[in-house]
Amino acid sequence: MSEQPSGADTRAGRRRGLRRALAVAWLAAAALPAGPSVADPPGSTSLRVLQMNLCNSGRASCYTVRSVTEAAEVIRAGTPGLVTLNEICQDDAAVLERTFADVHGGGSIASAFTAAGNRPSGDATRCRNGRPYGIGFADPPSRAAPGSPRAQRDAPDAGRRRP
Repeated sequence: MSEQPSGADTRAGRRRGLRRALAVAWLAAAALPAGPSVADPPGSTSLRVLQMNLCNSGRASCYTVRSVTEAAEVIRAGTPGLVTLNEICQDDAAVLERTFADVHGGGSIASAFTAAGNRPSGDATRCRNGRPYGIGFADPPSRAAPGSPRAQRDAPDAGRRRP
């Protein structure tokens, strides 16, 4: 006779599944070409993607207090078209999103943060400062072609852009 999972176990499993699906969707979106394909004529555009693992929970041995400052310097120097942030505290992700926005003219950007799950508690994993710990990304909506589904989704009235 097998035991049925408790309601809390089922909810935690669904949350983990949703987080995994979001992570896969972000990775898939990052892999898509932002401009014309290789077969297009010369003058096509390319997308510079910057992926950073900040080891910023404050708990792991790789943690340094310099990671956010160094990441901001890398963003300013490299002017990437898309930034993904792994192992970052939510408030630090907001700092790097502002840096990214400044690099792209100070306008609005599309960004998101998702907290990593804590298996024992089913809650979000927390940084030493108590804030959620997880992954994030920043992307300037200006890369979307006018009238495209992405441009319509990121329009000011859609409520998805961050100043």
